[in-house]
Amino acid sequence: PIIDIQITVDSLTAIKQIAIDLLKTYDYVYWAEDPDPEKMFFVKGMPPFGEKRTHHIHIIEPTSKRGVDRIIFKDYLIAHPEVAREYELLKIELAHEHTYDREQYTDAKTQFITSVLGKALATDQILNPTKYKEINNLLQQLLLQVQSILTDEFVGMYIGGSLTSDSFNSETSDIDCYIITSKVLSENLVRKI
Repeated sequence: PIIDIQITVDSLTAIKQIAIDLLKTYDYVYWAEDPDPEKMFFVKGMPPFGEKRTHHIHIIEPTSKRGVDRIIFKDYLIAHPEVAREYELLKIELAHEHTYDREQYTDAKTQFITSVLGKALATDQILNPTKYKEINNLLQQLLLQVQSILTDEFVGMYIGGSLTSDSFNSETSDIDCYIITSKVLSENLVRKI
């Protein structure tokens, strides 16, 4: 297995040369050509500097999209142990399927992570998406109901229209709500919603 380590710093620019020099003394190689500007990526054991990869170090900023997504993903797994277990089993399965193809392993794992992030972000947005407490409570009830009906087909729920701007009028405006699913729903599921 490869040990992945994440380090969070205030500024990649400020830490860059220090990190490269320091980690080099521990046999980490910096991937300067990494296409993702939101991180610095180091590998230990990569040929020709070693026999095989043993460690990865990702250095990120906490306010970057990558940094925020990692925290949201972690928090969601903590709050939903059944999803954490599903992720664990998926990683074991993918490790067996893609033993010699790290890119395929990562791509397949990323699909799961993206799905979980969608659910986590939708849940977070719905908890307090507006300045109207009564509407927030209504949306939270709707979210829980939709999640319980759709289970695995549920991807996310978003609000739109005037409720997302300052033009909402609690007396006359309607509430626009968008439910995102992983596939086309059966007529039976649509009726339940």
